[in-house]
Amino acid sequence: MVRRTKQHLEGRSKEERRATRAQLGPLRELTVQPKTKQRYQKAIDRFYQYLRENDLSLPRQRVNLDPLVSEYLEFLWSEGEG
Repeated sequence: MVRRTKQHLEGRSKEERRATRAQLGPLRELTVQPKTKQRYQKAIDRFYQYLRENDLSLPRQRVNLDPLVSEYLEFLWSEGEG
């Protein structure tokens, strides 16, 4: 019989975990990887560029955002974007 040991990735005690987590930063910052954040930011920048090039602006109410995003997605589709 093989005995498995419990892994302690951050530390065995609350104090060790606290110290490790202090170095890692806030949990909200760890949910999305940096490369993914860069990809998201690039997509947002391209959306804003689309708005500028088409003399459009972001609506003040969220309910009016869906049609604008739909139009942008149609544009991406027609341009062969993924």
